[in-house]
Amino acid sequence: VPETPIWLLSKGRQKEALNSLCRLRGWAKPEHVKEEFDELIQYHDALKRCVLCAKEGKILEPCEHYNTSSFKKIIFKIKHIFFAKETMKPFMLVLAYFFFYTMSGALPVRPNMVNVCRALGMKYDPKNIVVST
Repeated sequence: VPETPIWLLSKGRQKEALNSLCRLRGWAKPEHVKEEFDELIQYHDALKRCVLCAKEGKILEPCEHYNTSSFKKIIFKIKHIFFAKETMKPFMLVLAYFFFYTMSGALPVRPNMVNVCRALGMKYDPKNIVVST
């Protein structure tokens, strides 16, 4: 099983990464995947940057956060990803949906919906109605 190009890039093996990408694209020639390979290199370089320094506009490889523990680096990255605008908007929408669904009272009634539909004399099979809602 061949290694992925991004893993090979993380290990500093660019030539093998290019060959792996060619193999993944159906034995394409390196010229045909050059643009995608350049994007992978840019993505890999972006992953290596310090989140805090990149936020301030600095692009220093060995920054002052370089010697911090890997646990703290992971926490910084998670905070950066979680509190980004692109992440917060969908998260807040899902959170609002769950809140209103729970507060609407539909959750406690759900197990008894078959009995409620039967008591109301629904025209269709109560089990099918509950499954479809």
